[in-house]
Amino acid sequence: MAEDKTIVSPNADIHHDSEKYTIKVELPGISKENIDLRVTSRAVCLNANANDKEYSACYSLAHPIDTEKVKAEFLKGVLKIIARLSKPAKGQKIEIEDRFRSAMDKIEV
Repeated sequence: MAEDKTIVSPNADIHHDSEKYTIKVELPGISKENIDLRVTSRAVCLNANANDKEYSACYSLAHPIDTEKVKAEFLKGVLKIIARLSKPAKGQKIEIEDRFRSAMDKIEV
């Protein structure tokens, strides 16, 4: 017979400054090996399993993060995630070519 598990949204504190997000998630009774942590540029998601509970959460982020610069550590039932913000793309000047106008000049109306 399949065992029923209670799905719980873990307690979390999320802070951000001009450089990073710091997310602390309480996962009592969980071992590091039972945590599945995934990130996208706008979300941090986790699933963690204990004998009788399953923790599941996905945190949407207001500012994009650099997914290559995310670090996590797990100590005494608390998962701490540090995610560096992405650097904003610099604006770029686009040169406008004259080709379209030259081609239009050749069209007789």
